[in-house]
Amino acid sequence: MPDLKLTTFNAEWMYPFFEKRKAKILESFPGAKLGPIKLEPIAKVKGLCNRMGKMIRKLGADVIAVEEGPQLKTQMELFVNDYLDDQYQVFTQSERTQNIHILVKKGGWNAQQFDYDGPKMDILRKNFYYYPWGEYKLEKRKPGRIYRTPVVVELSKHNKSIIVAAVHLKSKYSKLKTVDQWIKRKKTAVLDALNARQKLSAEIWKMRLFVKERLGSSLGNQPLVIMGDFNDGPFADAMEMEFLIHNIIDEIQGSLLEPELRMYHTMSSEMISSSYSTRFEDPFSEGHMVTTLIDHIFVSRGIAEKTSPVSIKDGSAMVEHAVYDAHCDETATTRGRELRPSDHIPVSVTLFV
Repeated sequence: MPDLKLTTFNAEWMYPFFEKRKAKILESFPGAKLGPIKLEPIAKVKGLCNRMGKMIRKLGADVIAVEEGPQLKTQMELFVNDYLDDQYQVFTQSERTQNIHILVKKGGWNAQQFDYDGPKMDILRKNFYYYPWGEYKLEKRKPGRIYRTPVVVELSKHNKSIIVAAVHLKSKYSKLKTVDQWIKRKKTAVLDALNARQKLSAEIWKMRLFVKERLGSSLGNQPLVIMGDFNDGPFADAMEMEFLIHNIIDEIQGSLLEPELRMYHTMSSEMISSSYSTRFEDPFSEGHMVTTLIDHIFVSRGIAEKTSPVSIKDGSAMVEHAVYDAHCDETATTRGRELRPSDHIPVSVTLFV
């Protein structure tokens, strides 16, 4: 049976690689601020693109979910042409500064994107409503929507098909930035952090509704993959435990009461507990660098249990440390955007089809 390798890769802000709203790669980038976000300077943008391109080519994936890709589809296509040997077809949903793209290798599977305005995207496109922490009156209800609309494509080949959705869920980023704010329970900071998590929870609820629709009996239980940056790790953190709010990774998997609608993590429990895909300064750890696994690939029950035409290849799920490290010159003491492909390490799995 042929293999289908899928990879998710948060590319760490490709937006500043390009001239604004043009398919033109800059020679250098001086650094900038986008609201509260500080973008690092890049002395040689094309050198960084070359580093990223070499790493992606080495991964050899057939389908790649790119998070924090460039704003425009034409910009992603330029990168693919110049640094990925024009091997991939690009699918894009929106024009966010942190944008999601799906790359599908040409000459392999036929790929058809779910139309943003079509009925298949209704659940992911439409508003949700939530109550900020402590509110309960109807007039206090807030509207929201998935900020970065997922990109969804249907792959088909030899009478087999599979749905692939790429996501980049809401960040936990908030006004809660220091351990002192947490210890002293600074109201504004803690409530803002809870509000961010409520929005993240609402986004995952919408993804669950999408899963239920796609895996419902009327649709024939079509094989489904959801992959990307979920902005949450596999274990409950301090805030989740103290305020009894749920963990996102637990929620995406679904209920034990609906086994046919469950999603399964592609990694073993042992690998999940020991793996990481990014590192960052954690305010709950007094600003120390911590590692965590927030990039995930989930598959529907038939793929996981090998009862569908598409099945998981045992032992193939991994964080691509070896490939990443071979293309990263950053060290604990020598750091810089040009020296690393990204601040995330790609995560992959291989399916039998």
